Amino acid sequence: MQPHKTPLSTATQPTIPTFIVFILRRLKDAGHRAFIVGGAVRSIFLQLPIIDWDIATSAQPKEIKKIFCDIRFFALKHNTVTLVRSGRHFEVTAFRGQGGCLEDDLAHRDFTINAMAFNPQRNEFLDPFGGRMDIQARQIRAVGDPKKRFQEDPIRLLRAVRLATELAFKIETRTLETLS
Repeated sequence: MQPHKTPLSTATQPTIPTFIVFILRRLKDAGHRAFIVGGAVRSIFLQLPIIDWDIATSAQPKEIKKIFCDIRFFALKHNTVTLVRSGRHFEVTAFRGQGGCLEDDLAHRDFTINAMAFNPQRNEFLDPFGGRMDIQARQIRAVGDPKKRFQEDPIRLLRAVRLATELAFKIETRTLETLS
């Protein structure tokens, strides 16, 4: 799979908090790939305030803990280390999927609008599943096979309805049929 890569326009480019830049730089300096992913990227294109900043990385949880040993953190979720700074939580998660790469990570996300990544060092946006088109169409669509996505995590059923309600989006037909 070759991800669709495009630069962000100046109007779309977000202001990245200093701590996020620090996280990305420290991971890169340790020899790892790291990207802003998920809801933060979705919010960029919806021009909404970014509340949750999530990072996907090639580093494994043990490596993340070592790289950020001087920062308060906890690890409740599998493959995720949550860094704590000024009372806020920042999730740093090892790439999902068997391939251990960004493309596999995005392929295992719930909805296309959450399966996008942003590399601020290159000002590059990656969208292998058409999340930006779904944002423009104002629809929630599962990545790949909806049944498989919901079997991976049944909470995604509720998340589809929550996102559709919060964003005033419709749920794409195949995804909606799988919800029923």
